[in-house]
Amino acid sequence: MIEKIVTMVGGKSPIDAFKCQLVCKLFRDSATLDTIYQTMDKKRLRFRPFSADMYEVLRRCRKLNNPYILFNYGMLGEDDAGKQLLQYATDKGQLDAIFVLGMLLMAEGSERKQEALIMLNNAYINTRRCWNLRQTCYKVRSHLDACLVEFAKMFDISLE
Repeated sequence: MIEKIVTMVGGKSPIDAFKCQLVCKLFRDSATLDTIYQTMDKKRLRFRPFSADMYEVLRRCRKLNNPYILFNYGMLGEDDAGKQLLQYATDKGQLDAIFVLGMLLMAEGSERKQEALIMLNNAYINTRRCWNLRQTCYKVRSHLDACLVEFAKMFDISLE
């Protein structure tokens, strides 16, 4: 039961899940479970930029096929490698990845367009017709903007 609670907390707030490690031995053992790393979202983590701790957490999340992290790496990936990571995230039900992969498939040509439409329609039905595509578009655009800023900082490039 405690494992479920810590995993749920970890999915919503990874920082609180890591704080659970400080509470007692039972929480400490639960908070190190791989299920937390499989469900956490990078946006909810607070690390100094380019810290070793952040990379260790992200490495572990990617190793465990966390759909949010796969989506992030897929957006940064090159052609087939990026598309493969987006496919893994899509298979895990990550809506942003489904949207991006669907748009990429549509851009490939008419034979892939039908596949993309079926994939997007199934995702919409699976969310009980509550998928807010406008919000997804905004999130994807924000993600791309953040990636651009991060790359600019890494290579000391001015975006003006």
